[in-house]
Amino acid sequence: MYAKVFGFVYLLVAILGLFTHEFAGIHFLAADNVLHFIIAFVSIFTGFATPASKSANKTVSN
Repeated sequence: MYAKVFGFVYLLVAILGLFTHEFAGIHFLAADNVLHFIIAFVSIFTGFATPASKSANKTVSN
């Protein structure tokens, strides 16, 4: 779950960097945007590719 949220936040930062070069005193450069997209996609992939914990997938049987 952490990797998914982290990835989506970085994706929002990368998209914000496409439309503005400065936001709240933070300067976005082209290399920063590329890095943010890479971090976002790797984090999102990791979040969805890793299986859920085994305890969450167990069903209760009587």
